[in-house]
Amino acid sequence: MFDLHNHLLPGIDDGAKDWDMALAMARMASADGTQALVFTPHNSAWWSGYYQEKVERLTREFQQRLSDAGVPLQVGAGAEIYFELDLLKRLKDGRAAPLNGSRYLLIELPFTSWPLSTEHVFFELQVAGYTPIMAHPERNSIVMEKPHLMGVLAERGVLGQITSGSLEGKFGSRAQKTALKLLDHRWSHIIASDAHDLSNRTPTLSAALRVAEAQFGAARATAMVHTLPQQIYRNEEVALEAPLPSAAPEQKSFLGALFKH
Repeated sequence: MFDLHNHLLPGIDDGAKDWDMALAMARMASADGTQALVFTPHNSAWWSGYYQEKVERLTREFQQRLSDAGVPLQVGAGAEIYFELDLLKRLKDGRAAPLNGSRYLLIELPFTSWPLSTEHVFFELQVAGYTPIMAHPERNSIVMEKPHLMGVLAERGVLGQITSGSLEGKFGSRAQKTALKLLDHRWSHIIASDAHDLSNRTPTLSAALRVAEAQFGAARATAMVHTLPQQIYRNEEVALEAPLPSAAPEQKSFLGALFKH
């Protein structure tokens, strides 16, 4: 399995506190069947290229420590990018970073809102050659009310990443129900741990995989934790099934309404 969203890098954000905790989390991930991790610390406090360089340096050190400890994990550097209007600028100056040097960007929206500029900013990123991945949409209160918003993005080539704990019910029944709907409609596509610790938000995927297998079958579930994340990890083009129609409420333009007879 390939985990593209986690907070194992020590001392960077609200994830692993030190190297002991980070390596214990890595061992847990490996024992659970994970083959590769892309570290995704929050980028909200980054400035210039300093933090990106720090993340890359720590990632190299992490890989060496894993090798020395005999833990068979491959790791890469990335970021959980907080949604901003100037994401392209932040990518250029090092205040944001793609997953493992790829074309794929893991982007987090506020948990309680859906910015009006979301579609526009994602379109700008796509024009620039990037593929946005929406982090944990099932935990966004607006998506819980209007899951078709993710359908609209999926129809335009945006990916969605579901948190493993959501499928396990760790974030409540509402997040779990939304997660299952987004995956069922192919409005989200991959599962990742979003791990922060060793007890509540662990770097494990196998329990969520079993839920996905029961709901969608082994082939689709495997694609969510292995096939598609591996393609992203390798910067390959993902092979996606077409999403179901979003059935978004019809939106009429101002001019269309003005001149309608």
